[in-house]
Amino acid sequence: MQRGAGYLLAEGSLPSPMRTYYVDDDEVKMLMKRAYRFREVAGTLPQDDSKPAVKLLKAVLAAMGDAERLHTADLLAELVTHPPYAEHDAAQLAEELRPYGVTPGQLDVGGRNRNGYRRGDVLRALDRA
Repeated sequence: MQRGAGYLLAEGSLPSPMRTYYVDDDEVKMLMKRAYRFREVAGTLPQDDSKPAVKLLKAVLAAMGDAERLHTADLLAELVTHPPYAEHDAAQLAEELRPYGVTPGQLDVGGRNRNGYRRGDVLRALDRA
């Protein structure tokens, strides 16, 4: 095998022979900064869990489990396992989610029509957070 030559194993494919160039540490740092800026502009950086919005939205998603829609009362019952939000009532939860564009609405879940939240609304808010 030659220097700079190797095989690329991409997920779900066969290894492909390829050649690369030597990249020193300074060039790697420059490439990383450039990639970070591109992702930042594109809005594709990972969500920062230190942001209050991200913490809240992730807690709501975790409380929803696999449900696409969940009544507020059921969501509050599940949020008790998420300490900062365990004491929330329906009004407080709605007030905290409203700035992120997540509002409760009438949902039919299992033949019962009550106020609740949609997973898609929470996911969209998390993408913007």
